[in-house]
Parts: sequence; C-alpha cells; structure tokens
Amino acid sequence: MNGFDVSLSPTQLEAVQEELKLLEEGLKNRALRAGLQEVAKPIVPEMKANVAVLTGDLKQSLGRRVLSKRLKNLYGIPAQQQGVFLGSVRKVNGYSQDYIARLVEHGVEPGYRNVKRNLKGHRARRQDGRYVFYSYESPGIKPQPFMKPALNRHANGVTTRFYKGLGDFMDKQRKRGTIA
Repeated sequence: MNGFDVSLSPTQLEAVQEELKLLEEGLKNRALRAGLQEVAKPIVPEMKANVAVLTGDLKQSLGRRVLSKRLKNLYGIPAQQQGVFLGSVRKVNGYSQDYIARLVEHGVEPGYRNVKRNLKGHRARRQDGRYVFYSYESPGIKPQPFMKPALNRHANGVTTRFYKGLGDFMDKQRKRGTIA
C-alpha cells in the first residue's frame, strides 16, 4: 500500500466533502474581503485629508474595518456577504467618534436644546435623582462633508481596484500553495 491509497466510508466521504466546501467558502470570503480592502484603501487617506480638525480625535478615529458577524446582523446584511465599513472605526481617548463624525458630515440645525445634566459628571450614575435641567439656543453647525467627497472622488476605479485586490490575494495564495 503506497501513500495514495485511501479508503473512506460513505460517512467519512461526506465529512471530507463538507470540509472542502467550508475551505472553499472561507477562501472565497477572504478573497472578497481582500478586494473590498483594496477598494477602500485610497478613500481613507482622502477622508483624513478633508476632515475639519479641532482636536484631531476625529481624524485619528477614521479608518476602514471589515464587517464582523455582529455588525452585519446590526445593519441587516446577510451573513454570507462581505462588507467594509469606512468612517470612524476607532475609539480615541476612550470615546467613540462616530457621533462627532455625523455632526461634522451633516451639520446641525440651529435651535433650542433641552439638557438634563448630572451634577457629578456625565460618567457618574446618580442614585438620588439630582440633575440640572436647562435649555440653550444652539447656533448650529454648518455641514463640512469629508466622507462623501472622498467616496465620490474614488468611485471611478472601484471595479479595477477590486479585481486588483482579488488578483493580488489569489497570487499570494498560489505562492503559498493554498490553491493550484
């Protein structure tokens, strides 16, 4: 018996076929992610270059992230599809900057705001229910879009960049010997 003679029972054969299907799916998903990452690569530096900087926290938080199962579920994307999130993806000094990013991108209408403020600071929990209530007139914020112009500027070469990323991934896998 040489090293190539293999005998499998029908149940073992089904298990091997199932593992090969999973390997194929995993390779396909990784290839799609590589293509999407290549599409997003030039957009993030453009967003960082166009963002209005006050403290620099928003600029530091900008980046790209492959969508996890939890985020796909949150956004209603089927689990088998791949996606990349562009925007505020990192916390800076312990705070998420996505709310600030929306305010800067879309602006805020002027008007009156009602505030309920904890006397011990926004992170403390009040047990006794002591809050200060006040209202003020907000002048609003003019929109300073930085995401949409970056997306629009790089919309032309999306398919070219996607296939380049896909091809680079496949070449890398061929060199490793993962695929023939």
